[in-house]
Amino acid sequence: MPIAVPSILAAQQRGVEIGRIRMGAKVEFVKDGKTKTRPSKLTQWRLTSPNRDAVESAAALLGGQVQEWHPTPSSTQWEVYTTSDILDVVIPPGESIEQHMELWSGGGCVRRCTGGSGAVNQIDGRPCPCPADDARRVAMAADGHACKPTTRLRVVLPTLLGVGLWRLESHGFYAAVELVGRHELLSQAAERGVYVPAQLRLEQRQRGRHSYGVPVLDIRVSVAQIAAGQGVGTLPAVVGRVAVALPAGGRVALPAGGPAA
Repeated sequence: MPIAVPSILAAQQRGVEIGRIRMGAKVEFVKDGKTKTRPSKLTQWRLTSPNRDAVESAAALLGGQVQEWHPTPSSTQWEVYTTSDILDVVIPPGESIEQHMELWSGGGCVRRCTGGSGAVNQIDGRPCPCPADDARRVAMAADGHACKPTTRLRVVLPTLLGVGLWRLESHGFYAAVELVGRHELLSQAAERGVYVPAQLRLEQRQRGRHSYGVPVLDIRVSVAQIAAGQGVGTLPAVVGRVAVALPAGGRVALPAGGPAA
């Protein structure tokens, strides 16, 4: 019996995470004779996953070399630094985006606050000690002493192998503001069974002498087209317009009598 594509999306919506979409990496440097690490920003997407086939299919489509990655000394995953700043994505129905004000330390998340006046730390139920003044909070957050806006977006990468959601996490102000509106439009359309072609783009911006990357969710049709039902459609119709990636030398096994790959 064939599996209905909406059922696959429903399974993905329940939170099966296959990998992460990353905007940066940790690089090593030597200071005072000691090897340390620091965060480094990227201009193209980096994908990581415990599913090697998913990462290899990403490399086949987006460029880059697959290599082992050890997020902890006892765990092994796979990663690829792609040569692309654009990902074809599908927004599943439901709440696939979440936002919090968070403070992290080496031991994990210390604060997850509701934000605004009267903010409460959801971890211990106490009032959030971050200053209400935005300028002070931003300055303290830069030194690791106050909460930062944290946005987590979960999307489907329909052209890669594997069934699951890919999670993007950003601590930027512009991501917190810009992603929500477009996500709501795409998610509400998906609730009605109408899928809109979209891309997740890593846009480089400049502020003074500092450059930074911002994740941008691009809708590839106009609002008028969406209202008229042009350029949108069912999930098979939307996904069928983009190329599907396979690992180098690999093929997807199909049931006997199934359609050609």
